This record gives sequence, structure tokens and C-alpha cells, in this order.
Amino acid sequence: SKMLFRIYVSIALVYILYLLTVHINNLKYLTTWTIVTQGLYFASEHHWNIKIPNFFQNLTWTLSIFLIVYWPLKYYFNWDTPTTQSYWIHDLMIHGVNILLVIGAVIAKPRLEYRLFYIPMLAGGAYLIFAIIYTAHGHTIYPTNFFKTDYRLLYDAIAVLVGAPAIHCTGVWLTKQKDRLDKYSILPTAKKGWWQKKLLQTND
Repeated sequence: SKMLFRIYVSIALVYILYLLTVHINNLKYLTTWTIVTQGLYFASEHHWNIKIPNFFQNLTWTLSIFLIVYWPLKYYFNWDTPTTQSYWIHDLMIHGVNILLVIGAVIAKPRLEYRLFYIPMLAGGAYLIFAIIYTAHGHTIYPTNFFKTDYRLLYDAIAVLVGAPAIHCTGVWLTKQKDRLDKYSILPTAKKGWWQKKLLQTND
């Protein structure tokens, strides 16, 4: 129901605010940028104008799913992170639980649209520009330098120009399948009147 969803996104927002105040201490990571968008999305679900949560869900979905790549990269490049139980919990909290919360919200109230694929692309491009400039000034962001101005920029560009739209469009396609299933499962034997059709098409 609408009330349960509001409670869900409120709890999720409190969790994200907790991460940002206790577990996050540096704005240079894509993880931080993504968690900020997650917080903005969960907060936007309380906004009266439906365009606001529409925008932020289309923004944070792709970034959140892309964040999963942290795990294979961490093992492939042998990043030397602490192996303590507390660090593992921290890692799962910022690269796991928060992503699941976004997935849950998208499943409960999908707002993803094909035509808005450019939103996460622009966000990814903005982070890439920041990361290249930051790296060019002699700093590093990750133990593996992905943003040096050499062949690696090609991979970065592919991630933004191909990876982001692919994740976005896959999300849209999956939620469209869910919508179709929902429409078939509601009152399958009764003839749907105009009021029922309208109800099925709203985001309330």
C-alpha cells in the first residue's frame, strides 16, 4: 500500500543518512556520490510532484546497480582492504544493503523510463570528469588508478556511454515485465472498467 511504501522509503532514508554521517568520510568516491543520490531519491518519494521521484529513481537506479562492480574489482585487483569483521560489515553496508533498498523501492514502485536514460549518463559523465581532473592533479581515488589519461579512459567512456544506458534500459525492461504480470494478476476473470484501468496506470 501507499502508506507501507512511505514507511519503507522513510526507514531507507534514515539508513542512508546514517551512512553519510557515520560511514562516509570522503566525497571522492563514486560510492559516496551514489549514496547521496540514493538519499535524494528516498527523500523525493515524499514530494507532491511526481516528476521529482521519477527523476531521482531514474538517476540512482543505474548508479546503484553499477556500484555492484565494486566487488569483482576488489577481488580482481587484490585491493588491500582490512579483513576485520567490522570492515566487512562496513563494506556490505555501503556496497550492499543500500543497493538492496533501492532495488526494493524500484520493485515496489517502478518509475524507470527508457526516455530518461540520459540522466544516469550525465551523472556518470560528471563523476568521470571530476575523477580525471582529480587524478591529473596527482591524487588517486582507488588503489587501482582507473582515471589516468591513457588507454584507461576508453574503458571509462565505455562504462558511461554503454554501461549506464544498458543498466538503465535493462531496469526499465524488467519493471515493464512486472507491470504486465501485475495487470494480468489483478481481477483476471472480471472485465476491467475504465476506473480500474486508470487505477492500474497511476503511480499512487
